[in-house]
Amino acid sequence: MTTPVLNDGFILDVDEAMKDKCRGILVDDQKASTDRREADVYYRMPDRAITERTFPYLTVDLLRIERAADREQRGENVLIPYVPKGYPDVEVEDQYTADMPIPMNFIYQITSHARYAQHDRQIWFQMLQNDRFPPRGAYLVVPPTYRQMFVSGPVDLSDMEPSPGGVPKRLFRKAWTASVTGELFQSDIVTLSKITEVDITLVNMLDVVSS
Repeated sequence: MTTPVLNDGFILDVDEAMKDKCRGILVDDQKASTDRREADVYYRMPDRAITERTFPYLTVDLLRIERAADREQRGENVLIPYVPKGYPDVEVEDQYTADMPIPMNFIYQITSHARYAQHDRQIWFQMLQNDRFPPRGAYLVVPPTYRQMFVSGPVDLSDMEPSPGGVPKRLFRKAWTASVTGELFQSDIVTLSKITEVDITLVNMLDVVSS
């Protein structure tokens, strides 16, 4: 039996994967040397306070984790089709097994923040692309797994924001909700060795009885 390993990446790995998913979005900027620049990505409440953020930018916020009752099943000693986080790779003839995990959904909110309508629309368009947050067929890579992701939105949260000069500034905001699948293992994960040899030697039962 393999000693269980604390999987502290159960949440942290999904957080980082979601942040990576939002990186690389570009907006037009005549002041930049390439006329294009990348929108920064932050967690909504980062570990260290960020005193200044340059527009436009995106924020990632894990709202909750909930049990996915519609995907739940029961079973014991079920083969796991991947190497769980924190466990070493196994030989080809071996596999990990555990009781059927509890299916979970990670519910995220991704919000874009922009000062200009043009940047707001550019971010919106790029978020619709297949490798981002499309309304159908979205996914999230959390190594070594590919997770289904269900996207809704965006919801328009644009408003006028107070400024030190007393003149309100426009703030264009869009918010998407993304539900990402996951699995929570509650039982020990063990290594199951596949059968490599079967002995089919025939035994004469009469010889066994007479002996």
